Amino acid sequence: MIRATCRVAAREFAALVASPTCLVLALLVPLAYALLFSGIYWNKKVTHVPLVVVDSDHSALSRQLLTALQAGESFRFAGYLDKPEDFLPLAIKGRANVLVVFPPGMERDVKSGKETKVAVFVDATSILIGNVSIAAASTVFTTYSVGIDARKYLLRGMASPTNVLTVARPITDEYRLWYNPAFNYNYTNFMLLGLVMIAVQLLTLLLVASAGSREHEPGRAAELTRITRRLTPVVFGKPLPYLVIMLPSCMVALYLPAALLDVPMLGSPWLLVAFTAWLIALLTVVGTGVSALVGDALQTTEVFAVVAMPSYLLSGYTWPTFAMPPGLQVVSYALPLSPYVMAVRRITLQNAGPEYLGPQILALSIWSGVALLVGYLGAWRLRRLARRKEATPSA
Repeated sequence: MIRATCRVAAREFAALVASPTCLVLALLVPLAYALLFSGIYWNKKVTHVPLVVVDSDHSALSRQLLTALQAGESFRFAGYLDKPEDFLPLAIKGRANVLVVFPPGMERDVKSGKETKVAVFVDATSILIGNVSIAAASTVFTTYSVGIDARKYLLRGMASPTNVLTVARPITDEYRLWYNPAFNYNYTNFMLLGLVMIAVQLLTLLLVASAGSREHEPGRAAELTRITRRLTPVVFGKPLPYLVIMLPSCMVALYLPAALLDVPMLGSPWLLVAFTAWLIALLTVVGTGVSALVGDALQTTEVFAVVAMPSYLLSGYTWPTFAMPPGLQVVSYALPLSPYVMAVRRITLQNAGPEYLGPQILALSIWSGVALLVGYLGAWRLRRLARRKEATPSA
């Protein structure tokens, strides 16, 4: 079986080398896209952001502030935590993006006229989530603080209506932005890798668009059958050259923004290689299978374009999945690109290890099963085509 797989792979590699366009797509276009996107970013209404709370005050004031945070549409209360350190694993897993810490004695200090500080921790790996969270939380604390104290100042004659807003601010909020090294919402850090990844997906699918349909040409299916009549060598052999060519090029494309623009690449490079190889292998297997089933390279390309073009926006990389309508959330989670881009974000920006990537590994595993099913159906279609040609009497 291994020998047959290698022979199929060698045959496909020869066909690939014979097409200069394919080689240019595989070797140069990912780098060109990375350079293009780097040049573009050289010189920039999310709702229901998951919010968790550490309430060390356990007072009526802390409950009122939490109610005020939930009153708008910006936040969705996701539960209480015992200590701030518990927020880190939740942020890496994507279960919470904001932590609010109410200090002990907050209500007592406010009633005695002392200033008290509320700490807000924001997972800033998404620029949209970070901007919305800070703006919404700041509005709540500022408005609530002024509201509860302005009346006291006015009634006691300590301030006039014209200057009450300058003296009434007993509750201040301090922010800590995690996973944003520059603390300035550097747009490049949060967008550039995603653009490179969508190029990787699209180019991989375009490369294999003719891998299966090519076998529908006269004599090609019969030639493949003479190499092997088993399906497995075809399923794994035909995609193999594309994986070998695409993976190094794509990894260079992913690391190029780090070299040119200092985009953070904190996590294990081997983990990033593993996920990227997994995605490319998955796409090449399913792409070859679809191409064999459709039987026409142009139609296959059209199918891939329809699927690939909107997948970046649906992946949750730029616009959070939880902020999409329920129907689109289902579509987002069903796309193979979604778990990959989320894994890349957590590896590169949050230094996440495999223990934090369980949902992404599960999703890619399910998609791998789908890809193998499509790949075997495509190989079966080619074998059936060859048998039909053999059964047809020659003129």
